Amino acid sequence: MRNPFRRQLTPPFLEALWALTGAASQNWWKDLLSCTFTDLTGRPQPLFLAVRRNYLSFYAEGQAVCEVRWNAAARQPYARIHHKFVIRDAVGQDHLTLLGRSVTNRAGQEVAAYEDTGTLRSWIEQAQTYAALTNPLEAAEKKGVAAVIARNPNVIDVEMGLPRNAPEAAGARRIDIVALEAHGDAIRLAFYEAKSFPNGDLRRQAGDAEVLAQLEHYRAWLHSAGRAEEVIRAMREACRLHEAFAQMRAGGRGRPGLLDDLVRRAGQPDAPLVLDHGIRLIVMGSAPRLESWPKHEAKLRQAGLDGARLVWMKDLQITAERQVADPSADLSLPSSTDGSQPAR
Repeated sequence: MRNPFRRQLTPPFLEALWALTGAASQNWWKDLLSCTFTDLTGRPQPLFLAVRRNYLSFYAEGQAVCEVRWNAAARQPYARIHHKFVIRDAVGQDHLTLLGRSVTNRAGQEVAAYEDTGTLRSWIEQAQTYAALTNPLEAAEKKGVAAVIARNPNVIDVEMGLPRNAPEAAGARRIDIVALEAHGDAIRLAFYEAKSFPNGDLRRQAGDAEVLAQLEHYRAWLHSAGRAEEVIRAMREACRLHEAFAQMRAGGRGRPGLLDDLVRRAGQPDAPLVLDHGIRLIVMGSAPRLESWPKHEAKLRQAGLDGARLVWMKDLQITAERQVADPSADLSLPSSTDGSQPAR
C-alpha cells in the first residue's frame, strides 16, 4: 500500500498555534515567526515555513532549522531541533525537544534553556555552519534556493518529498521548489530542481546526465495514478494554512499579513489548481565558469529539456536565456504563463 501525499495540520494543532501567537508574553513560536537571517546576497529574510503532514518545517538558507510538531497526548505544540544545532560538540544523529523555555533530550533531561530570539539565532547560525561543513555543494545549492524564495512570494513549498508508490519502489526524493503561476483562468503548480553549476549531475561525457533521470523520476511520480489529485488537494490546503501563518506573522487572527495574491486565491476551496507535469531546471553558476557548458547544455536540450524549462541563475540572477547582459535581471520566477513577474 502506498503512502499518501498530504499537507495538513489538525484543527487542535492549528488552534494551539493561534493561542501561542496571541499569548501576552514572547515565546519560541512567535520568535520563529519573526526571526530573520541574512541570505547570500545580503538580504534579510524570514525563516521559510513549509507545511508538511501534520507538522511544519522552518528553513534558513535552505537548511531545515527545526520542525514544529503536535503532542496529541499533552495537546500542545513543540519544536524538534537537531542536537548539533544546540550543543556544538554533540556527536551522532539525534534530536531535542523545545517546550516552553526548556530544551530536553529523549530521556526528558534538560540540556539547554531557551532564552529569547538570541537563542534561536545561535541555532540558525549553527545550522548554517553545519550544512556548509557536511556537504558544501548541497549547501551552496540550498543557499541559491533560499535566495530565489526570498524574491518570489509565489513559492509555496521547498524540498517536497515524494512518498513511495509501493514498498519496493525507489527511495523518495525531494523537489527543490514548488511555485504558483497564473495559467489562463487557472493557477498552475510549477516544480523546479536547482543544481549548482559544478554539480556533476549536470554533465556526462558519454550517455545522459544524471539530472535527466532525476527529472524523469519526478515526472513519472506526478503522472502515477492519483498523485496529481493528491498534490492539488495538499497544496490547496497548504495555501490555506499559509494565509493563517501570514496573519500570525502580522500579529493575530484577521490581520492583513504579507501574502501573494496567487497563494491566497489558491487556498480557496474552489481554486482551479492544475499541475505542470514538467520539471524546470535552475542552473546556478557564474559567467567565468560557463565556457565549457554549451556542449553539455546542448545534450540536455537534445534529451528533451527544452529552453522553456532550462533557467539560468547567472551570478545569482535568474535569466530566461543563457546569455543575458542586463545586470538588473533579478531572481524572479514567472508567476504567469505569459511571462509576467510576481508582484513585490
